[in-house]
Amino acid sequence: MVDEHYYNSPQWFLQNNDRYDSYDRGGPKVFLGEYASQGNAFKNGLAEAAFMTGLERNADVVKLASYAPLFANEDYVQWRPDLVWFNNHASWNSANYEVQKLFMTNVGDRVVPSTATGTPSLQGPITGAVGLSTWATSAAYDDVKVTGADGASLLSDDFSGDASRWTHTGGGSWSLQDGQYVQTDTAAENTMVSAGDAAWHDYDLHVKATKKSGKEGFLVAFGVKDTGNFYWWNLGGWNNTQSAVEQAVDGGKSTLISKAGSVETGRAYDVDVKVRGRQVTLYLDGQEWGSFTDDKPAEPFRQVVTKDRKTGDLIVKVVNAQPSDARTAIDLGRAKVASKAEATTLAAAPDAVNTETGTPVAPVTSTVTGVAGKFTYTFPANSITFLRIRQR
Repeated sequence: MVDEHYYNSPQWFLQNNDRYDSYDRGGPKVFLGEYASQGNAFKNGLAEAAFMTGLERNADVVKLASYAPLFANEDYVQWRPDLVWFNNHASWNSANYEVQKLFMTNVGDRVVPSTATGTPSLQGPITGAVGLSTWATSAAYDDVKVTGADGASLLSDDFSGDASRWTHTGGGSWSLQDGQYVQTDTAAENTMVSAGDAAWHDYDLHVKATKKSGKEGFLVAFGVKDTGNFYWWNLGGWNNTQSAVEQAVDGGKSTLISKAGSVETGRAYDVDVKVRGRQVTLYLDGQEWGSFTDDKPAEPFRQVVTKDRKTGDLIVKVVNAQPSDARTAIDLGRAKVASKAEATTLAAAPDAVNTETGTPVAPVTSTVTGVAGKFTYTFPANSITFLRIRQR
């Protein structure tokens, strides 16, 4: 088996339900040894559940999967997120735990082929302002230019005057020094400053960047919507061992493209980013470094159906990670089923978090009537539903 690990944003998990659909059936199997979506809110559990429907659908390839990390002492936190939290006198289950437990107790023995009609709306172009940042490093920036696809100048700043066009949204210490915009705090980890319009799209960004000291290189951001939603080119990241483009969605980051490499201290680099639609091409010192297209939709409605050999139940598992109810027609083909089914539902506000004193994310079991070969069912907004349908 190959042992895969990934800790990515909820967006990534919603985008990658099909990760194993085209996996080589003749190659090694997969042990998904560590995965989590960077948070313990219910929105994280929803995204993980959507991804897990893809794991079950590809159970011939994905033989084992384990959420990680497992335990966290709230008074001595080493990792976030964690499945079970505790202190000296109590323990409580995260929203993610409730998701994992329901999938564990409703596995089934065989996958029943199923399809869901309907597709997500098409995405528009990458939009957003531009930004500069550092991570445990002091760096200097100069000659920032943003040019529209039509050649029009959107922003030009050589820092010969002031830095009034830049908004400081992160930490660190920024100042003008010798005609450059410099961040001097080598302990600060995200020092983002941004400029421009969140509606910008289809533009070229040019920056001259120089690492002055510290552990890493520098970061050049684009598609900046706010402090938690942006793309940045992280040059000399991971203790100056590799460079990557990361996408932040609601504060959780995913890596879109990565290469080994380091940044030299004291050397001025020409950094260029070309944004066209949802395609981005990156240039370092005039040479193309890489490119990517971020056009994979984050599909919020996912399903998988399995059959429990012991009971004969069809287990219909549906994730509705959208803010509205989904009134859905369910067609079981020629299956003859009982008119009543058991439904177990997790539904909560996306930002709901279980704590020692409250568990807003908890399963609720009910009886569904009117079940037949074809019937309709409303899956609540922001919910995970397990329907156990008895075959006759």
